[in-house]
Amino acid sequence: MNSLFVNTVFFSPQVTASSFIEDIPIAMKCSIYVFIYLAISFSSVAQQVEFSPWHPGLMDIHHISTGRGNASYMIFPDGTTLLFDAGEISDTHERTRSDRNSMIRPYASKSAHEWVVDYIRQFAPKTMPVLLDYAVISHFHDDHFGEWDSLRNRSEKGPYVKTGITGVAEFIPVRNLIDRGHRWPVDLRSDDFRQRFKNDEYHIVQTLANYFSFIEAMAFKGLKYDSLVVGAVDQIRMVHDAASYPGWNVLNVAGGGKIATGYESRESTVVYPMGVYPGENPLSVCLKINYGRFNYFTGGDIPGIDEYGSPDLQSVESLVAPVIGPVDVATLNHHGNRDSQNPFYVR
Repeated sequence: MNSLFVNTVFFSPQVTASSFIEDIPIAMKCSIYVFIYLAISFSSVAQQVEFSPWHPGLMDIHHISTGRGNASYMIFPDGTTLLFDAGEISDTHERTRSDRNSMIRPYASKSAHEWVVDYIRQFAPKTMPVLLDYAVISHFHDDHFGEWDSLRNRSEKGPYVKTGITGVAEFIPVRNLIDRGHRWPVDLRSDDFRQRFKNDEYHIVQTLANYFSFIEAMAFKGLKYDSLVVGAVDQIRMVHDAASYPGWNVLNVAGGGKIATGYESRESTVVYPMGVYPGENPLSVCLKINYGRFNYFTGGDIPGIDEYGSPDLQSVESLVAPVIGPVDVATLNHHGNRDSQNPFYVR
C-alpha cells in the first residue's frame, strides 16, 4: 500500500493529526498516542495523513478496513504486537455481492488477509522482526476469523486453506493464538454441533474444521493455542519490556459465555450454562486495555437490545458495563448493528 487515508472515531476528517495531538493534555502526550487507521481507497473527501513510526512508549491501535470483516492491529508500548480478529467473508455469497456489503478495500487485487498482511508489514515496529506476539479471535463468525469456501487457496504449511487468520499466519508468524474457547457452552467439534449446522450457509462446520486443522499444523511450528481466561490481566501481557510500563494491562472482560467479576482475580460468572448455545455473538471476547489514564474497550459482536427494540438488561452488554466502567475509546459492538449499544451500557 503506497498511501494511507485516515478517518477516525474520535476526530473529524477536517482535523489534522497534529492539531489533534496538540489538544491532548501534556501528561497524556508524554505517555501515549492512539492512532486508529482505516485503509480506504482514494476519494475527494479523504485526507492524506502521515504518522510517525511507532517507538517505545507509544501504543498504536490500528483498525483496518478491508470491507470483508474486522481486523485491529495493536502495538503495545514495548513493541509487543496483537491482531484482534481477521475477518474474511466469502466472495461467493450473494450477501457479499449485494448493496448491503461494502466493497473490498482498498482494491480487489488482493484478498482481505493479504491486505491485512501488507498493512501490518507497513506499520510494524521497524527495529523488530515482523510477527504477531498475539492473535485474538473474538468469536467464530466469518467476518471475524475468516470463512472457508471452495475458491480459497490451499496453504503451503498444512492441510487447510488460507482465509482470515489462517491466511495472515501464512505470511506473518503468530506466537500465541487465543479465542473464546470451543468447548463451552457447546463443543464445536462434536458430532451434534456438526450435524446441527451442516447446512449452514456460512460454512461454519467447514470453516471450523479448517481452523482446527490450522492450529494442529502450526502447533508443530511453535504456535501456542489457548482459550481466553476470563478475569485475567496476565494472559495477554507485554513480552519485551513490561517492567518499564507498570501502568499498562489488558483485562479479559468476557468471552465464551463468562464475564469477569473483578480485577486481578481470574474469577468469572457464567452467563450461558453448558448446553445452552445462544449463537456466536453473545460469546464474543471482550478486552479492556489500560495505559495510564487511557482506557480502550473492544467487545466483538456482543448484543444489548432485544428483538422488540428495548434495552435487554440481561444481555452481555448490560452485564459487562459495570466491569468495564468509563473508557476513552470503545469500538461499536456488533458493528453498530440494531441489536447493540443499549442505553444502560452506553451510560
